[in-house]
Amino acid sequence: MPLSYLEGIILYCFQQLKCERSKAAVFHLLKGKKSSQTIQDSIIFHLSNLFGICRELELEEYNHLLNRLVQLSYVKQVKGEFYMVTINGERVLQEFLSEKPFPDKLDGATYNDIGKIFWQRLSLFVQTVSHLVYNHSKFLPITNNGQLLHFVKTYILQMKETKKNIGNRTFLEMNRLLECLDEKGAILVVNRLSGFKKNGITFEQLAAAANEDPFYLKLMFQAAVIQMVNELQKRSDQYPILFGLLRDLIKKHPLTASAEKTYRLLAEGLGIDEIAAVRKLKRNTIEDHIVEIALNMHDFAFEPYLSKEDVVKIGQAIEKLQTNKLKTVKEYLQDQYSYFQIRLAMAAIRRWQ
Repeated sequence: MPLSYLEGIILYCFQQLKCERSKAAVFHLLKGKKSSQTIQDSIIFHLSNLFGICRELELEEYNHLLNRLVQLSYVKQVKGEFYMVTINGERVLQEFLSEKPFPDKLDGATYNDIGKIFWQRLSLFVQTVSHLVYNHSKFLPITNNGQLLHFVKTYILQMKETKKNIGNRTFLEMNRLLECLDEKGAILVVNRLSGFKKNGITFEQLAAAANEDPFYLKLMFQAAVIQMVNELQKRSDQYPILFGLLRDLIKKHPLTASAEKTYRLLAEGLGIDEIAAVRKLKRNTIEDHIVEIALNMHDFAFEPYLSKEDVVKIGQAIEKLQTNKLKTVKEYLQDQYSYFQIRLAMAAIRRWQ
């Protein structure tokens, strides 16, 4: 029985985790849980592109899909909440990815942080401009989100140009932007857009017409949006109108809000315990933030917590044991290092690779 694309992704996640994380880790990863553990797992196990790609996934549906993989003998329960991919599952997964590999530019974290809002703005902007060009100022917007409606209305008003000029410039920029996509991605984007006498097509409708998995189309679409975001950032001067829809969404640091606060206090020279006291948080929470910062900030200094020799020693243990299990590594090194230090070393190794 063929796998759905989401089932294939779940199977792939379990293969990457190598029975070192529970089934909850896969669920949190696909949902995009903003915890340091989930973020670190996504990087260590090379699953960053799948982080948060299915935020609407419910636990009941996830368990149903996992149970189906068990019934098909593609995964088996090893102990408690831990599952491993069977030989049969590995074969099926290889065929699955060979037939439909993950979209090239897929980046769940970036899509959810920036891409999703950019797309909402872009699609409403295109719909609005399209109607204005045809002198139809009254139309049913594709969203009732007050913030989005206000943003687009304010953005158009501050241009202080004729409707025709805005329409022509938008058309030229959109054409140029679509050229950075492959044919399938460009068609997906165009079909999803609404305009004057044109309604956007749903993923379900597109999937039915193409006899395709709707979730696979969603991922192709997410990847296309990320490509557009990247193009706009690289060549912002060529897209003065469209880049304006993105400008304020670009973050200097890809950190969670709480880790960002800890980062600022670290920059002021405060230590872990001092930050915990200032923020009224547990030391473990601040350590989680520091690991997140280490994974995301290229200028992060490890030396206050670990020497390069420490990192090498922990890396050699991980290599010898062939595991990322913190407890196993800690015990092998005779408790010489804390869990925090081992997680930091993993972050350093990942960054230096």
